[in-house]
Amino acid sequence: MRARTLLQQQMDTFMRNWDVLVTPTGSATLQITNLTGHPQVATPCGFIDKAPQSILFTGRIYEEGMPLRVALAYEQATDWHTMHPKTDWT
Repeated sequence: MRARTLLQQQMDTFMRNWDVLVTPTGSATLQITNLTGHPQVATPCGFIDKAPQSILFTGRIYEEGMPLRVALAYEQATDWHTMHPKTDWT
């Protein structure tokens, strides 16, 4: 719990400079935010080798609205959320 508290403090210090942090889904931010409690939302952003990809929008602790607003703005500006991978496996 002490290590988690230190990680929360470090993440809070880092996030003071940003309203929202945008990272690829495969980054370590998902594991970090699972420990720190920072709000995070994933949205589709394209395909790599026909596999769907997404990006993460991470906000400051107790500020869930900001990453949600940015993610919504991204979805409204792109069409990725309407596209689906080919499911015909033959």
